Amino acid sequence: MSNYIDLLTKQIDDKDIRDNFRKINTFLNGFKKKYDVEVTNINDGKGHTLSGTSGLFSTASVAFVDVTNLSAPIASKGGHIAVSFIWDRVLNTAGGQLASTVDSYIKISRNDVAFLSYQVLTGVSVPSHILNFIDYNVPAGDHTYTMQVKVGSGTFYCYNIKMELIEL
Repeated sequence: MSNYIDLLTKQIDDKDIRDNFRKINTFLNGFKKKYDVEVTNINDGKGHTLSGTSGLFSTASVAFVDVTNLSAPIASKGGHIAVSFIWDRVLNTAGGQLASTVDSYIKISRNDVAFLSYQVLTGVSVPSHILNFIDYNVPAGDHTYTMQVKVGSGTFYCYNIKMELIEL
């Protein structure tokens, strides 16, 4: 993962964004060493939250629906929140994938207001760790982030992933 972050940060011109990606990488490496992969749910009250697992989720809904367990609260001091999706290797050795049979869309919301919504998959399978976003200028206070999905047609699948929130 470190090589991926290094490559990504070399391609980003904005120093603040590049530094935030490095902070995320450093935090994730430390978190993994400290908690290994046995932690299944965390909300440390210090700007970090890890949701429960999605399990083996699927939907054919043409309206946005919540992905099972991919909702997480965070208490923010105000600033930026990194929203990432990671593979839950504890639950199952297989997974960490998002897939669809035809076309699908994701929406990430803060307090039920979408800050990100777009077509993400068209008949493909992708690893969950490529979904990393930063919600900029989040006001201080308690917030809940939620991932929702819908399909234009076909079926959307989500295999054993978690939502991770980190205040930057």
